[in-house]
Amino acid sequence: MKYYSLRILILFSFFANFKIFASGTIVGNGGDLVFYRADNQSDYSGYYTLDFLVTAGISINPLDALLPENQAQDLIETHLNATVPEIGEVFTSFRNFILNEDPAYRRFWRRANFGLVDLPDERLIELLPANCVFSGTDSKPKIFQAVIREARTNSVQYNYDPSLLGQLFHRPLQQSFLYVHEWLWDFANDARVIRDANRYFHSVRFLNASRPAVISALRNFGINIDSIIFKKTAMFRRLIQLLANQVLK
Repeated sequence: MKYYSLRILILFSFFANFKIFASGTIVGNGGDLVFYRADNQSDYSGYYTLDFLVTAGISINPLDALLPENQAQDLIETHLNATVPEIGEVFTSFRNFILNEDPAYRRFWRRANFGLVDLPDERLIELLPANCVFSGTDSKPKIFQAVIREARTNSVQYNYDPSLLGQLFHRPLQQSFLYVHEWLWDFANDARVIRDANRYFHSVRFLNASRPAVISALRNFGINIDSIIFKKTAMFRRLIQLLANQVLK
């Protein structure tokens, strides 16, 4: 029987606290859409991501204007890799496997041809325009579940409704909001934190931000960006190697 020192247990606990992916759980609520009936008094019509709608008009500052619709994901990826490559590389990897259905890869997508149940975790405190389709007589919008992210021990499975994703095929900005939302569950488990970070990434402000500014913004939204960055450092890798060497002795 092996006896491990207190030092090793501390190192092991330290390592455990830096896991990004959860294990065997459905994380958060996944990608939510809402539907708007055409209305002459509203600019909204059709399907929109909840992240987009809830954060629409949060600021009149030109820096908070949205990125060009057809370039949003490319611009986000480029600037993330230039400023905070520690998470930029994760976004690049995520994009490479969007709609990949091969479970041999760490991220894979699985069709739910009959739709997905709504997992009520939107944490809404904002009201939406009157032509939104509501659940009943109250002010709660009817949520259409487009994606549910399920973290496994060694992988992440994205269960998705192909008919709802098809509604966004010609709406690249909404598609971008949906995919960035799914990626952000890697780093947070609170829908409101993810919503704010998602809107920030889709803004001109983000595109003009330096590395310290991006890190500060993510930290203020509630993402533990310092831990994520540290996990990518040589010091962290040496600590893990030390742990492995001690356990094998």
